[in-house]
Amino acid sequence: MWLLPQSQKAAAMVKWIVRALFVIILAFSIVVIIAGASSRVAELTGECLHQGATLPALTCGRIATGLEVAAGLASCAFAVFIFARLPNTPMIWLIAFFFLSLSTGQTNMADTLLNLDIHKSLWATFRLPILVLRAASTSLYLPIMYLAPNGRFVPRWTRVICAAVFIVHIYWLLFPDAPFNGVYGAVRQDMSELIFLLSLAWSATGIYAMLYRFRHSASTIERQQIKWLAVGLSTMVIGGMLYYGYTGRTKFIYLFER
Repeated sequence: MWLLPQSQKAAAMVKWIVRALFVIILAFSIVVIIAGASSRVAELTGECLHQGATLPALTCGRIATGLEVAAGLASCAFAVFIFARLPNTPMIWLIAFFFLSLSTGQTNMADTLLNLDIHKSLWATFRLPILVLRAASTSLYLPIMYLAPNGRFVPRWTRVICAAVFIVHIYWLLFPDAPFNGVYGAVRQDMSELIFLLSLAWSATGIYAMLYRFRHSASTIERQQIKWLAVGLSTMVIGGMLYYGYTGRTKFIYLFER
């Protein structure tokens, strides 16, 4: 089981470090979301104008950006709720950090900022942490499915897949032009269908692991926890894969087309 150090002093130090890291990432995520909103409006307004939306282009851009900002802030709020209200255990921390990484990793405001030449000198400094958060948002859900709710890898072979997924994401961070790169925006959009299939494959192993744990090793309380986790994670995973697989080449503003 994944536990804190037995020494009270060591456990307190770990908790302090985790809390500090959480606050830093939370503040960074909120800054990226808010700072990128105005630039995202301008970007989507231009696309609305180009596609010939029924609504005025600026209104269309504001609506689309507003939904993206709301999704990012909602992910931050949910992460704070999990971190602050649930027990201080490594498993809870993992889930909280995952939802926090979603707020930046799976929103377009960060990409918009990094693509702006006027902000290049400023936002290039934050390129690596933004990409690390994106890698976390696309990889942490799998160990959550393998480990929850008691912090044990069940079945044991999930350790190998989990390690392989982390190695792949590190490789993607180091080599932006690598095939099937799910971290860098350009490659992710150009190969959205293939990345969809790759995500589907390793997500299937997570779903299988949860079903295996539920049937063979979980207690009554753990089975109830697995049910809720399965509903939440499966909905999120399936929705995300459908979005990037089916509409990877389609912008949200197409909803406003004539």
